[in-house]
Amino acid sequence: GDTTLTSFSLYLAGRFSGAGTLDLRGYVAEWDGEKAGSLLFASGTRTMNANGDEQEFAFDTNNLELKAGSDYVFFLSVAALPTQPASRFALPGDADGSAINGAFVFLNNEGNFDAVFDSAWSTSFAPRDAQFTATFDSITPAAVPLPASLPLGLAAMGALGLLARRRA
Repeated sequence: GDTTLTSFSLYLAGRFSGAGTLDLRGYVAEWDGEKAGSLLFASGTRTMNANGDEQEFAFDTNNLELKAGSDYVFFLSVAALPTQPASRFALPGDADGSAINGAFVFLNNEGNFDAVFDSAWSTSFAPRDAQFTATFDSITPAAVPLPASLPLGLAAMGALGLLARRRA
């Protein structure tokens, strides 16, 4: 398959605590099996709507080259931004039945962005599907469910991610 990532999207919805908007950033990093490795992509700041309605966070990766057979983590984080009031959101799912080789992972790094690379991430929540979209070169994007989690606290957690293996 194609290994040039042109864009990806992660989604949040269903605020169940907190108020107001929430600033965050999107990232792609290599995955070593328990934590993020080399950071490959960091977005500019995006803002979650104050109502907590479903929102797509779309990121143009400028043709990021990934290696076939390698693992990557795609995640949202508030950790590299100024402190904000805590907010908690659910992860919207996708029930179309398609799947890729991936898993939901998260890290409560308490605002310490370096912990993304230094601390083991958890997979301890019960699985459910979370919506994730990726576009490789001219391939049409498709929403893809990945094993995910029960609703999580994004601001308290610092980072949440979807782990994906790039197939050959």
